[in-house]
Amino acid sequence: MTYGLGTDGFNKKTLAEIRQELVDLYKSKIDSNINTQPETPLGQIIDISSERFSLLWELAESIYTSIDPDSAEGIMLDIVCRMVGIERLPALKSTVTATATGTNGTIIPIGTIFQVGNDDTNQFETLELATIPVGLSIDISCRNLITGVKTCTAAQLNTLVTQTSGLDSVANTLAAIVGRDIETDTELRTRRGVSLTQSDAGTLEAIRAALLEVDSVTEAKVFENTTNATVSGRPPHSIEAVVKGGSDSNIANSIWETKGGGIATYGTETETITDSQGTDRNIKFSRPSDVAIYIIVNITKETGATVVEADVKTSVLAYFSGLELGSDVLPVTGVIPKIIGDVDGIRDIEVLAGEASPPTLDNPISVADTDLAVCVTDDITVNIS
Repeated sequence: MTYGLGTDGFNKKTLAEIRQELVDLYKSKIDSNINTQPETPLGQIIDISSERFSLLWELAESIYTSIDPDSAEGIMLDIVCRMVGIERLPALKSTVTATATGTNGTIIPIGTIFQVGNDDTNQFETLELATIPVGLSIDISCRNLITGVKTCTAAQLNTLVTQTSGLDSVANTLAAIVGRDIETDTELRTRRGVSLTQSDAGTLEAIRAALLEVDSVTEAKVFENTTNATVSGRPPHSIEAVVKGGSDSNIANSIWETKGGGIATYGTETETITDSQGTDRNIKFSRPSDVAIYIIVNITKETGATVVEADVKTSVLAYFSGLELGSDVLPVTGVIPKIIGDVDGIRDIEVLAGEASPPTLDNPISVADTDLAVCVTDDITVNIS
């Protein structure tokens, strides 16, 4: 058998094979009857040498696999992706516009902290110095204190953590733009594969790949109607891009630059862009509709174990952060394994989910292709007994 790097890839010697080679070598060089059993001094020397040589073979194999995007991990996967111009997406903090109300002339310093309800793990800080005007309210850009998935729906940012004289209340009219954790190896591999299809301009995969490269876009799906009739609202021979995040103009330009000529665009949003010939083009696309999901988690803990409610809620939110457009909610086969995998001390668990509160069933919740299932901390109830 040929070992090392060959035309079929890398073939590593096993520890047993290395030891047998050393045994054969000693016997051929010294004495064919020499005792090489593990309990003998020579046997122990052979064992030590074999283990060291085995580590070198493992190192060689890891170097070989590190250039393969399907097996590379961590920094080596980053390097492989940089070869094709792709960078790992960094962790981002959620952002929101807060409306502060109070006395005319009150100065609100940078770093003033507001909070989502009573959740002291979900706090936003102001990014700009603001002064309350005669109208007694002012909009201020805010960013969460930590990176990752921190949700804040409309009117949830309502607690003043930093007390400022003359500042009476805070609220948010629009939901926060949700942050994200650093892109995982699996996510980066997938995006690399999708991005490499961009050379096939005009295909659905190429259009989606380009949209995923648009700044602040977190989700994208592209649908087509190749028939001569209207299907699901989509006109004949048209495409519909459903995009979460990103600016309207950047999305429209991305669609225009990658879609095929003569293919119509369809959607609930319309953005006018100017092409390279100076012609205005109306590009249509859609924004996903959020489907609010309520969750109840009933847990029976192991005797003597401590199960923290906040840890359970974090696991539920992590499950929802991994859902894509059109992903169904699976209380039993999705949410429960996520909680059990993240939280210790659980003897029995039941998860109920629904689009109304309180949920009563553990059945899967079907989500339309253009919708996204979302869940916020306040809509999760955890009962521990």
